Amino acid sequence: DDWVDDTKEFAAWHQLFNWEDIRALKGKAGDEVLKTDPPTFGVVTSFESSWRMPELLTWVDKDTIIIVDESHKIKSHSSTVTKFLLKLRKNAADALILTATPQNKGYIDFFTQFKFIDVLEWSTLTRRDWLNKFAIEEVKDRGGYPVKEIIGYKNIELLKRTIARNSIQQKRDPNYDLPEDMLIKFKLKSAKHSPYYSIKRDSIYEYKDGEIEMYESSGALYAAMKRAFLGFGGRRGEVIDTQRIDKLAEMLEADGTRWVIFYNFNVELRELKKLMEKMGRPYSEYNGSVKDLTNFKEKDNGVVLVNYGSGATGLNDFVLSNKMVFYSLPRDYITLVQAKGRIDRIGQTQKPLYYYFVTAGTIDVINYKRLRDGKDFDEELFKELMSWEQTRL
Repeated sequence: DDWVDDTKEFAAWHQLFNWEDIRALKGKAGDEVLKTDPPTFGVVTSFESSWRMPELLTWVDKDTIIIVDESHKIKSHSSTVTKFLLKLRKNAADALILTATPQNKGYIDFFTQFKFIDVLEWSTLTRRDWLNKFAIEEVKDRGGYPVKEIIGYKNIELLKRTIARNSIQQKRDPNYDLPEDMLIKFKLKSAKHSPYYSIKRDSIYEYKDGEIEMYESSGALYAAMKRAFLGFGGRRGEVIDTQRIDKLAEMLEADGTRWVIFYNFNVELRELKKLMEKMGRPYSEYNGSVKDLTNFKEKDNGVVLVNYGSGATGLNDFVLSNKMVFYSLPRDYITLVQAKGRIDRIGQTQKPLYYYFVTAGTIDVINYKRLRDGKDFDEELFKELMSWEQTRL
């Protein structure tokens, strides 16, 4: 909706042709909108909706320009969205891509994005051609299968020149007060007797009422371990440690201005909401179920509780605050960068401050270090860590 509103405002301000019939397309309702008479002048849609509307393939023609915001989402050549957008691009006159995080796995992340905008230097290259020319690969064993992985790059100066020639990069104001990261560390209160370690060792959690919960997959085990070092036991989110919520309460008590707080689990949201109500602090939620920023925007001391999956990208309203807490961390680097960008953008007048909550002696530390180094904490790494732990005596 921001794209629709801003485009209309821009067109009116510059006395351009009438953009009043630009529309937002959501879900599978695109067909009717695209067949209006006179035809819709422009459309705005999400990545998730785009590929579900094949009628776009006939609507987009040589009078059309495609703008892809957050274009790092099409860096994967094999995703459904990328394949659809590349097909759509062939019908269009031109294309523009926008992103603050074009890559986190190296230059290969530029390949599909630059193919989308038809960069001349790479127009005739297949992905394999590009890898042969620019990547250093090594065959590694992954679950018993030989897999080629990129371990470095060659012809780097040529890569840099191609990227520079086809990009417009926004430079920071030299007087800009650079953001600051602050690490808030916690310790598991009961050391080796913490539920975190029993979950890690036995893949089970025993509730206070005696119910046993088992974790049979690595994904379920990871989630259980993460809930445990956040202070929650089991999927029910039994409270076993209040260090994080107590620290947050202390920080909010000391600073009565606006705050942005990111979280992963619904059990975190539950306790965060309890804290806001206990403190009498006006708050807003932004997640898959609730998207209401009223209190955050209208109250000088408003707090917004944001789920990564819903609010890490595309929102400009958080710039009203310069303080962000990562109550729990995401697993992938780009999500973190995008979340940070919600308060580090045009319109920010103060120094952005980021607070990372991390629990020592747990996989939380490894996750934090990976993100700090620009890398993801993925399931494969988690499996390797757990396997290594089993070899320790």
